[in-house]
Amino acid sequence: MKQFHQKVDMRTRAAMTAFLRGHPRYHTMNSWNNATSYANCVKIHRLGLTEKQLNLAFDLLDVPEVYDAIGEVLHTWAVGRNWQWQAGFNGRSSGYLVLYQGGLDCKNARTAQCDSCFKLTWHKQDTPCTSDGCDGTLRVLDKPRPQVITYPGRGLDHGEDFTEWDADAIRARVRLVQSFDRMCDEALAVFAGYCDSYRVVEEEILVPKTIKVLEPV
Repeated sequence: MKQFHQKVDMRTRAAMTAFLRGHPRYHTMNSWNNATSYANCVKIHRLGLTEKQLNLAFDLLDVPEVYDAIGEVLHTWAVGRNWQWQAGFNGRSSGYLVLYQGGLDCKNARTAQCDSCFKLTWHKQDTPCTSDGCDGTLRVLDKPRPQVITYPGRGLDHGEDFTEWDADAIRARVRLVQSFDRMCDEALAVFAGYCDSYRVVEEEILVPKTIKVLEPV
């Protein structure tokens, strides 16, 4: 199975800059935006999966639980960096995991949340939920909840040659990118685990549907 993380000799500037310059990159928005960041290709056929894993891999892409499990890996990594650094999928088939910049908007933090549908609002006191069809109550939070911000249009080190960076700054950037690569390895391991432990079957479910009918007056 493919491994994204690689060791880097932190003692030499040449080794660190070679790692950063040679790391795969991808667009943070669209190709016309001309902004790229560190990235890893996670297309199914590029992951080094076994034949058995490949036979199931494409079917797993249609299973929400798999996306949720991988999303949890990305979420945990971003939380550990206070959302200043985030990872997200990009590309026509979401075939790349890209390192994004972001943060928390504390100024517009939400102050209340519904105890039924979990909608977040800016209410300052408990009040009935404002969502259609929800009979829950918007409860004031003990602590305001900041909104997560992502800057998909920003590139990271796009065209940077690092000649004017001091060694500590370069070392810090290498450690960040290595951490991103390890997170990609963890996400891949989670996906491979599903390939090894499950099979995909189809089930028919009944989906509630709201319709309009006539009622005598």
